[in-house]
Amino acid sequence: FPQLFVLVKGIVLAMRSLLYTLLLLFLLVFVFGVAMKNFSDLDPRLETLQFDSVGRAMWSLWVHCTLLDNVGALLNALSEVHIGYAMFVIVFIFVSNLTMLNMLVGVLCEVITRVSAEQKNETDIYELDHAIRDLLECYDVEDDKRLRLSEFRQLMTNPDLQVILKQHNIDRNDLLRMEGVMFEPIIAESGEPETRQLTFDAFVDKVFQLR
Repeated sequence: FPQLFVLVKGIVLAMRSLLYTLLLLFLLVFVFGVAMKNFSDLDPRLETLQFDSVGRAMWSLWVHCTLLDNVGALLNALSEVHIGYAMFVIVFIFVSNLTMLNMLVGVLCEVITRVSAEQKNETDIYELDHAIRDLLECYDVEDDKRLRLSEFRQLMTNPDLQVILKQHNIDRNDLLRMEGVMFEPIIAESGEPETRQLTFDAFVDKVFQLR
């Protein structure tokens, strides 16, 4: 279940950001809860709306304003007491529900999208690596896990390689242009020039650089 794996991994990676956002939301509910409790001390009519203590005020704000459970009834009751209380709670709704909760959703979606892209990239790299190595084995005349210039030129004419490169958005011509760099002449210990040889790992790395 790769989709489930991506979802779970995204949630785990986003847990730190989610906890900080929830902490910020809790502090916001606490501040507005204290404010509503102070309002209820000045206006006893608010006590009937569950604002008689900080805890009950926070619970009421959380359920009715953040989770929007029967928020209309609460706003109507507050407006009957004083329109200012209703406007104060509307401000809280905008900050807590429309901003903080959407921030939570946005953080989670962003992390899951990033994890999904990373997972797809790892899968593409794995498939590309194995596909190229299988072809390199076919052209390894000396069977020493090294690629020579003549083997490289033969490899580049292979139609399967062209299909693989196209599937991974790699331009075959770009790889051909790197021939002079990958197989530049070097001076051997005997003093005579010879063509550089690439290990399979080095060649695969060059291909990855073109992705």
